Amino acid sequence: MLYVESPFTDPYKNLALEEYLFYQNIAGDPDADILMLWQNENSIIIGKHQNTLEEINEEAVEKHGTKVVRRNTGGGAVFHDLGNLNFSFITTANEEVDISYERFLNPVIHALQALGIPAVKSGRNDITADGKKISGNAQAQHRNRILHHGTLLFDADLAMAGELLKVSQDKLSSKGVKSVRSRIGNIRDYLNDPRMSVLEFRDYLRTYFEKEAGGITKVTITPEIIAAAEELALQKYASRDWNYGRSPMFNHRKEKRFTNGKVTVEMLIKKGRITECKISGDFLALCPASDLEDQLRGLEYRREAVEGILDHTPLVKYFGNITKEELMECFY
Repeated sequence: MLYVESPFTDPYKNLALEEYLFYQNIAGDPDADILMLWQNENSIIIGKHQNTLEEINEEAVEKHGTKVVRRNTGGGAVFHDLGNLNFSFITTANEEVDISYERFLNPVIHALQALGIPAVKSGRNDITADGKKISGNAQAQHRNRILHHGTLLFDADLAMAGELLKVSQDKLSSKGVKSVRSRIGNIRDYLNDPRMSVLEFRDYLRTYFEKEAGGITKVTITPEIIAAAEELALQKYASRDWNYGRSPMFNHRKEKRFTNGKVTVEMLIKKGRITECKISGDFLALCPASDLEDQLRGLEYRREAVEGILDHTPLVKYFGNITKEELMECFY
């Protein structure tokens, strides 16, 4: 396994470095397993398919100088600061079992349990301790490569997280909680030795995964890699278009929360055809919803036509476990 320790704490650059590692062959081995551990300064990281303005408290973001950045994976918005540690696994996935969340979550859970933390998998993509969320995870797929990344709330400012994030009441109700703050917890509160720092925690995880993998090789972050990451950060991740997006005027908008996530479908329908389409939400996608949006543009706005597109789409890769029948509720 290759190990990358990010030299950045800027969220634009860290997400750019992660993308670079995901798409580039950095070790002469296209099937190399990669582990990246990284931290971001005060920031909100938005899921790829979310409507940014619906997820953040703009006044609080401005007040705290918080960076708002869209990532390449689905799921919901999360808070990062230097009390949070992020991990990324990049590996080859040839079968459906290879992209299961358990494959990546179980080693993390076992590492936490070895520290005395009552960590368990919750739902499809979270890790909790005593009912408090301490880790959220998401994935992306490119050809036969899979990126799985997650947060580890170690000693994060949970009060600030609650102030910055604007979570809909229906999502809170579905989790049985009244606020963001009451739903999340810090790993440090469950440690047998609360003196451990976040950097000591990072080193512990690196050592744990090294033993699990039978050894790791630390990757040298060359000036060329740094330059490529900084350029991608500037051109993409620091871009307002990427982080906030542009939306045409829609005349159809329907939003539904299902067991496996929220889906919002917005369409501009003219003369019985779908001329524009935007699909957003906090669903767990491996592939970009823009692929499906492209197929829907120009389509007759008839139930049979939309169902025909969905029938020929591997929906699990675009919407996780949300069904075709549930999706159709958003189109009509």
